[in-house]
Amino acid sequence: MAILHTNLLKLLCTLTIRLVTILLLLVVVLHAGGTAEHHGGQLSSSSLRSQKEALLRWKSTLQQSSSRAPALDSWQPGSSPCNGNWTGIACSVVHVHRGHRRRRAPLAAVTSMSLPEAGISGSLGELNFSALPFLRFINLSYNSLAGGIPPAITSLTTLSYLDLTSNSLHGQIPPEIGRMGRLRLLWLALNNLTGYIPASLGNLTMLTDLSVLQNMLVGTIPDELGKLTHLEAMELSGTLLSGAIPDSIGNLTRLRLLHLYENQLSRPIPSSLGNLLNLVDLELTGNRLSGGIPVSLANLTQLQLLYLSVNQLTGPIPQQAQFLLALPTSRA
Repeated sequence: MAILHTNLLKLLCTLTIRLVTILLLLVVVLHAGGTAEHHGGQLSSSSLRSQKEALLRWKSTLQQSSSRAPALDSWQPGSSPCNGNWTGIACSVVHVHRGHRRRRAPLAAVTSMSLPEAGISGSLGELNFSALPFLRFINLSYNSLAGGIPPAITSLTTLSYLDLTSNSLHGQIPPEIGRMGRLRLLWLALNNLTGYIPASLGNLTMLTDLSVLQNMLVGTIPDELGKLTHLEAMELSGTLLSGAIPDSIGNLTRLRLLHLYENQLSRPIPSSLGNLLNLVDLELTGNRLSGGIPVSLANLTQLQLLYLSVNQLTGPIPQQAQFLLALPTSRA
């Protein structure tokens, strides 16, 4: 019964943090709906037609599950993606600079693609992202998309939300993602990604939520992630990451959730984690961490979950941090 209570508490804590983050991001995306601008030069009046053609061409390469109503049946050549009838597609009025005098002209454009659990399989690489320059929101989670994450996706310079959770994506995380400076949420969890976490992710300084859990990533956690000072949740769990937890993680003072469990991380827990005063959920279970529990963790008075088990930690819990004993499964 105690185990069930602990697991429920953990689930509720994590879900609460995630829901708050997602709701805030949606508010930001929706608020930007009528104010987006395009600075990439002239855009022809056939722009919406080009976006429609790109989506229909991608649809033609996809397979849809026969066990449910095909999600993309509403994508038809005789209708517009902005008429409200295309499943998962939303549009907004954007402003583009046109003509020699750089006049700002309003234009309807595809700005959101939301197809979670849509039963689709195929490749992201078949989608012509350059024809969809106004996309700000992409959610293709819990589908069966395969292949790599195409570097071309980084042409979406206004994208703020990218969720590719739980597909069959493989290959490396493209370092070019570091150019997507407006990203606020990046979820690549539950795929088959390999290689390293690109240091270029440290350029995504607007990011509030980062998740790459349950992949096959190797190497160390880049120091550059310490530049992501707006981060509120970071999940790097269930991979093959090794080496030390960087001291720079202590710069992420807005973090509320930090999951680094089930990796091959070693060396002592950095005392800089004591700077994370807003942390609610800290999970480091299942690594090779050594040394004692830092006295600085006594600063984490907002903690509700602390998982340190299955490591090589030694010594007692510091006197100043005895309150940690009251947390669920708090043990060295």
